[in-house]
Amino acid sequence: MAAHSRRLLFQLLVFSLLSLFFSLLPALLALLGNTSSYAQALFNIWYGLLPPVALLLLAYLFYRREANWLILLGRAWFGIGTWFLLQLVFESLTKVSPLLSLLSLPAKFVGGLLVRHPAGYAVYFCGWWLVAGVILFLLGGLALYILGNRFKMAPLVSFEFKSARRTVFTVSTVLLVIFLVAAPLSIYAISKPTKGNFAPGVTIPSEEEVFGYIRDVYNFGARRPGSETYHEAAAHLTAWFRCLSPMTEAEVTKFDYWEEKEWQLIVEPDATNPVEIECFFFPYSGQTPPGGITSELVYLGYGTEDDFQAANVQGKVALISLPPIYIGWDQLKMFSFMAYDPDNIAAGSSPPYPIGWILHLFHVYPRVEQSGAIAAIYILEDYPDMGRLAYYAPYDGQIRSVPGLYIRERDGDMLKQRLEKGPMQVKLVLDAAIARGGGESFNIYTVLPGKSDSNLIISSHFDSPWASGVEDSSGVGMVMALARYYAQVSAEDRGRTMVFLLTGSHFVGGPSNEDFMRRHGDGILADTTSILCIEHVADNWPFSDYVEARGVFFEENPVVISLYAGLLQQYNLYSTLLFPTVTPLGVPTDAGPFSRHGFPVVSYISGPVYLFDAADTLERVARDQLVPLVKLYIDFIENLNRYPGFLLRFNLNSLTVLLIVFVFSPLVALNSASRPRGRQPAAPRHRR
Repeated sequence: MAAHSRRLLFQLLVFSLLSLFFSLLPALLALLGNTSSYAQALFNIWYGLLPPVALLLLAYLFYRREANWLILLGRAWFGIGTWFLLQLVFESLTKVSPLLSLLSLPAKFVGGLLVRHPAGYAVYFCGWWLVAGVILFLLGGLALYILGNRFKMAPLVSFEFKSARRTVFTVSTVLLVIFLVAAPLSIYAISKPTKGNFAPGVTIPSEEEVFGYIRDVYNFGARRPGSETYHEAAAHLTAWFRCLSPMTEAEVTKFDYWEEKEWQLIVEPDATNPVEIECFFFPYSGQTPPGGITSELVYLGYGTEDDFQAANVQGKVALISLPPIYIGWDQLKMFSFMAYDPDNIAAGSSPPYPIGWILHLFHVYPRVEQSGAIAAIYILEDYPDMGRLAYYAPYDGQIRSVPGLYIRERDGDMLKQRLEKGPMQVKLVLDAAIARGGGESFNIYTVLPGKSDSNLIISSHFDSPWASGVEDSSGVGMVMALARYYAQVSAEDRGRTMVFLLTGSHFVGGPSNEDFMRRHGDGILADTTSILCIEHVADNWPFSDYVEARGVFFEENPVVISLYAGLLQQYNLYSTLLFPTVTPLGVPTDAGPFSRHGFPVVSYISGPVYLFDAADTLERVARDQLVPLVKLYIDFIENLNRYPGFLLRFNLNSLTVLLIVFVFSPLVALNSASRPRGRQPAAPRHRR
């Protein structure tokens, strides 16, 4: 018993080291390889197959001389189980350090993940096949090993003649080689997209047409959910879709409405020369009386626990610095299937992430409430000067109790210097209209029937903080252009039923997305092949004249990702990252709620620094990208329509488990049982 334990422990160590190497390989390739290469992208996308199959073959080489095929198979499965176990451990600890997050890349790439709440704890498993791999191979391999050593095994195949043994050995070897060669060839064959799949006689939307849709939406002005201009835009879009199809609906979702009336910040209001500071309101924060509040200002640094413990802000106004978060291309590409940037335009870039300031705010705000502060002023460090201060965030629709205002870094520095001289009073005004449950948002959608009842949903959101050329007039324009194109394609030529969806509550936390899932979980969403969400066709202003770097987030089906990667290269949509759904960014898109509920998504987005600012004008739309994107999505949709639904939904771990159990393991066992054992000693001759 002790000898067997030592053997298995030694094997566990060896295969853990091998698994560690396979875990590091994708990150090393991202660091050293050509991330714009379609071949490397295919390697990453289908990588989940490689380590388990390689470990099976290595186990065969190591243990082919075992007494019987059952022991061999048990040890091989035990080695494969080590891989699945290590990936499960790395993924579970991914929040501990960036290194562990990188080591769990193979698990991320195949969708064998623990879905995480924004707070960071595990909610439920979505990667059941990762867990199944641990149970089946680690525990199953251990059971096979014990059985093989405990019982005398009948041979797998009865070989009456040596020639039969040799034949079976040869055939099983040839089949193993064939399957190993066929796997990458098959992957390439089903992953290669075709280009130019446009319907005869149907005009492809031009740049002028797409931009015209964007301009029409932009001209309604700020489309904050529940506002008058929002309702006008919703009515226009509903009427426009009804012209395409009578199967058009505008469904209402209620939410808590909050609208600013007045905001102001005055330093030393009772002094001879009071100073008014430029400020902007914290949406959905608490409100002051109409005349405002006046109290002492206290600086709390970055609002850490120690900062709050070191100062008394009860009944006072807190002044807190919010640092930016910089998102570097070179770091993000490590977590991507493909980082397509053949001319290295995005390489080395690290712009401020537009939600970086509010991510810090979310950590700080609970302390503000608990401290007893009557108001808070937040300094937006390193926020670009793009005109008047107009940072409309957060946008979760959660009404908070403490009034809050944003100010620029230079004004924050002035206040900090003034506080060094002694106590200071400020007057803060933030008056707002609040109607709990009084707001109305809309989901607008139209259905174009196709040959199949299976659906493809093409979506964006039409609400926005400002007129917002990019956020998200551009996404709406793309959806409208694709809807107009497919409305001219006959139902017989539409491979699947198409649903064009515009959600309308992104800037109040997305309750209409949740409502759509509740209403249509047994209908439209019951047979949805994919949700293609398009947002933010943006330029890189104020940093460069190029397009803003963009990301596309995928539910981890290798066929879908491979098709998109091929088209991305063919249409040269540079500065684009293809991500699994779990990255350091999560799925920060309007498709996020659908993804978290398990619906397959392909979600295009970019994050320019001006995204929530009034500086997001029509000039910010990357016009030269509109037609290539429209063509890519038409081709992508038509390529998806070539495949049955199950090929667009499977998880790579499931394919891996099935291939090993039903193809490679039987061949390895048969090969082991029929392997020639070398020259046997001759039987002694007896003299007469």
